Amino acid sequence: MIPRAAIDALMVLAILGAAFASGWLVKGWRTDSALLAGERAHAAAVVARIERFDIQAAATLTALQDQKAGQTVIRKEVIREVEKYRDRPCFDDGALGMLNLSGDGADPGGIDGGVPGDAAPVH
Repeated sequence: MIPRAAIDALMVLAILGAAFASGWLVKGWRTDSALLAGERAHAAAVVARIERFDIQAAATLTALQDQKAGQTVIRKEVIREVEKYRDRPCFDDGALGMLNLSGDGADPGGIDGGVPGDAAPVH
């Protein structure tokens, strides 16, 4: 048979173990409660910020709609004839050929023609 002192010691150890486990459990509940309160406060702050943004967005949209209501669109079609402007005088065929050949780097020798004395720019 087991001595009475051993049974009492086991009972005391069981009670102490149960007290420790229940304390650990209650501490976990308390920690979880504090974390939950922090998360709820953060979520409430986010919701408040979103609501403020929605109010500002609604006010901006209303102001924009009021401004658009006062706008009038005027469409005007303008048809103009654009004058061609040439910044060079009119050349005869020989002078124009000489100009083209000199632009290509060829020797324009032997081409007849020149710029007429009465050549004036065309406007």
